[in-house]
Amino acid sequence: MSQIAKYIKAGRLFTFESIKSCKKIYLDINFWIRLRDASNSGSDTDQALLNTIEEAVEKNKCILPISEVTFREILKQKEMSSLKRSCSLIDRLSKGVCLINDDELRQLEYIHFIRIKTAKEVHPLDELVWSKLPLVVMYPKLPSVPNDYDLHTEMIKQLSDLSFLDMVSSIINSGKFEAFSYKDDVELFNKNKEKHKNENKSFEQMFLSELGGFIDLFQESLAEANRQSFHWDYGIGSEDVQFSDIELKLPGNMIYNLFKLKKVTNEFPSFSIFPELNAAVIWNKNRKYRDGNDTMDFFHAAAALPYFDYFFTERELATIIKQRKLDVTFKCTVESDVRNVLEAIKLL
Repeated sequence: MSQIAKYIKAGRLFTFESIKSCKKIYLDINFWIRLRDASNSGSDTDQALLNTIEEAVEKNKCILPISEVTFREILKQKEMSSLKRSCSLIDRLSKGVCLINDDELRQLEYIHFIRIKTAKEVHPLDELVWSKLPLVVMYPKLPSVPNDYDLHTEMIKQLSDLSFLDMVSSIINSGKFEAFSYKDDVELFNKNKEKHKNENKSFEQMFLSELGGFIDLFQESLAEANRQSFHWDYGIGSEDVQFSDIELKLPGNMIYNLFKLKKVTNEFPSFSIFPELNAAVIWNKNRKYRDGNDTMDFFHAAAALPYFDYFFTERELATIIKQRKLDVTFKCTVESDVRNVLEAIKLL
């Protein structure tokens, strides 16, 4: 592992230490907007929820980190004053803490599994997944620079001091702000659901079909994780490790077959949760795609369930999660009713 990688890892461990005594709460976008507008909504329950959460955060009883998908969905807001109020609220309740990006999570889960199975020393996975928002969304996109330790560490320090509001204000002031606009193609999704409805005879087959398709999207990312492992274990530069087409597919095939043979349960959450939720929707013959938000909702769940203590989201998603017992598998309390959410926070 390079000195820069070690520095980044040390920073993540430090971030974990700063929040390890706090309950981690994940809010979907609707709850973030609800809290943002609590003072103006006229809802006593929403105002009480905001007050209770703010008090709990102040007392270090809980913290509300966000994920990369939350960051993107917050940027759907086109009204600048509302967007800035959302960013300011997130800064206060998250204290700048963010889950590492989705692709790195998938790589980390794979590397962590391999190192455990080969009896190598590892930190618990949940100690390595916390960072600061600018390091998650800005640092990976910086122009390539020489492997200069001092330069990288100085960039990391400067980025770590930026708030969400700072980042968004800078983009707005530059005149380059573009609202995030992704929506599922509902018509296409429903058409494909109807077209393939008879291809799987059991839910398990449906899940494996969705899992296989999901893994195929990230073959190169998993290969990069393999290259990192070679570099860490044998000192071989990751750019010098070349794999054949068959070797490129080995990590994904391994994950697929481990699930097929029921040899794993919650070791690869970033690979398994999305396919399972998608399979549940497809398996339900009476359920149609409607609002174009399913993909983003499932990515929220994949971020929240394995790494947070609480996930507060909309009713349908909470129902599917509980039907599949994913809340039990990952020991995450899932609620959708704002009154239940308020009671859960009070109990902290």
